[in-house]
Amino acid sequence: MIQNKIFIDRLKNKTIYKDCFEVHNLDSYAYIDAESFFKYAWSIYIKYQNKYYAINNKKVNNSTNGQAFEIIFGFVLDHENILIEWADKATCYRW
Repeated sequence: MIQNKIFIDRLKNKTIYKDCFEVHNLDSYAYIDAESFFKYAWSIYIKYQNKYYAINNKKVNNSTNGQAFEIIFGFVLDHENILIEWADKATCYRW
């Protein structure tokens, strides 16, 4: 949805997007519904968590979990053609 581009671009600039989701190109996912998209994207993040743990011998920071959720939720809103009217510095959404 073109009106959400500024917010989606902001999500794409987050480090966790670049580290975890960028190679999977969430924009081109064959979207069916919110549930299947969320499960698909969250499974990508779970694999990222496991790889992070294997490399660093520690879990990812809880704020990273929140940022991953925020990214997925933003993409769901966009795929569902729900206009994101504004986002504060923490990228809270209003629709």
